[in-house]
Amino acid sequence: MTTVIETAEHTLNMNRTFNAPRERVFAAWAKAGQFERWYGCEQTLSVKTDMDFRTGGSYRNIIQTRDGGEMVIYGSYKEIIEPEKIVFGMIFEANGDFPGFEETLVTVDFIDNGDSTELRLRQEGEPMEQMADGVSSGWNASFSKLEKLLG
Repeated sequence: MTTVIETAEHTLNMNRTFNAPRERVFAAWAKAGQFERWYGCEQTLSVKTDMDFRTGGSYRNIIQTRDGGEMVIYGSYKEIIEPEKIVFGMIFEANGDFPGFEETLVTVDFIDNGDSTELRLRQEGEPMEQMADGVSSGWNASFSKLEKLLG
């Protein structure tokens, strides 16, 4: 499926339709074992996720890359409405030459279209201007893997 990407000052918007019911798409975000199978950019070799999936809970993703690097992304869940919406903070931890980034806010809406689901992702915050290209390509690669996982 095609991903629609729009960027504005401090904001990245992405829409993608998956050929799966909303409950299955939502579960792929809510269950660590499923999340680890699709999350990450094209250079991702593996993801280890520790998540407390509830409003007020936190998560930490340790991403191993094909070049031997490691990236850590963590944050907390601000709002979860199953199976409609997830809002979470996202912080990229500094590591070696990677400067890291302050928290951005990610809102994911799951729109029920019967046998398919439209996913609307909005990521906003000050660092988006510097990282919009990398973040959008990372989400796009993740969504392609999610599409394969969902069948």
